[in-house]
Amino acid sequence: MYYSRRVFIGVNGVLPGSAIPPEDLWKEADVLPAARIIIFYAHDGYSTSLPLTHIIDNDILMAHKMNGITLPVERGFPFQLVAEDKWGYKWIKWTTGFTTY
Repeated sequence: MYYSRRVFIGVNGVLPGSAIPPEDLWKEADVLPAARIIIFYAHDGYSTSLPLTHIIDNDILMAHKMNGITLPVERGFPFQLVAEDKWGYKWIKWTTGFTTY
């Protein structure tokens, strides 16, 4: 399931975008039911983690479009984690993968 025209509110204003709920990615990757923490990895070597329950309970998303176009590199292509209730350092850009534990 994709969210289209979802509005992302961030430091630079309000942007219409499209995003994938991380749960859809986990289903494709066969994440084990025992997983408690998701660690996201970025192309630049940065990583961040969030508890699985927090991701599910707070509508955390993986943005892949902004203003109807694929995220440009400077905005986080291929994916940016959208965690509206977290500080900016949790909004990981250039997300290329994740692991669980």
